[in-house]
Amino acid sequence: MTLHPLVLKGLTPELLLQAQEEVGETPEGKAKSIEQLKRLIKENADFACWMDDSFLARFLRFAKYDVQKAFKTIRNYYTFKAKFAGQYTNFKPSEVKHILEKNHILVSPYRDPHGGSIFILALGSFDADLVPMKELMAAIMVCSEVAICDETIQLCGSTVIFDFQGSTMRKLLHFASFQLLSFAFTGLQNCWPFRINGFHVVNDPPYFSILFRILKPLLSNKMRERFHVHGKNLKNFHKYIPPENLPEELGGKLGPMDTTEYRIHILSGESYMEKLNRYGYEEQNNTSKSL
Repeated sequence: MTLHPLVLKGLTPELLLQAQEEVGETPEGKAKSIEQLKRLIKENADFACWMDDSFLARFLRFAKYDVQKAFKTIRNYYTFKAKFAGQYTNFKPSEVKHILEKNHILVSPYRDPHGGSIFILALGSFDADLVPMKELMAAIMVCSEVAICDETIQLCGSTVIFDFQGSTMRKLLHFASFQLLSFAFTGLQNCWPFRINGFHVVNDPPYFSILFRILKPLLSNKMRERFHVHGKNLKNFHKYIPPENLPEELGGKLGPMDTTEYRIHILSGESYMEKLNRYGYEEQNNTSKSL
């Protein structure tokens, strides 16, 4: 089995062909659409948008080069960031470093069979009595922002794994907040230029059904179809994500879960996040942070 590394620079010839076939991207069409989108933003936006070509291109790919849809997603993105600025959004990697050091967030060093990244959240070991949930969410948002810089992820998406090994009823109830779940899944579905190939819940306790009942109404039909709850059945889980791509905690062959390299990668995005956070609605940029 060929393992494709997580970090790639640019799109390979194969991925360029995939971009053309799946989202209608060509060099000429991309340049023309970026100019159309810039014009639309200048004429209609009530927010300060980063006009960097690579930033705008991720929204065009997400919208399959529907310029109007890309503009709507950008507006939703900045509205979402403004609403939660200082709580969950607009942080830099250095401000969530203490969370990144706790081994709760990891991206596999190898991509899934479809080229997407494998985003692992070890939620069962997270203790919200010691670290507030909003700090974990802020760290996840920083990781998402850095991740979406990757053109391959823009095209091939990501698979998200929730590992509840070690969870207790008390721990699980910290996640059973309608506001928190609404923030996470509304953002993913309507505001973030991020393709989710699937959600996989593993090692979940029997009472996970409480959390899922709260979550289910927040998911679109498409998202519900991509949501898989495996319990302790890792054999079934491995039909979607091979063991070669996973740490040993998930029945994989990559050795113990170690976030060191991934943490270094996220922290290297400090200057990028500083620049990204300068844009948006004015009130968003004047909001004080609460971490």
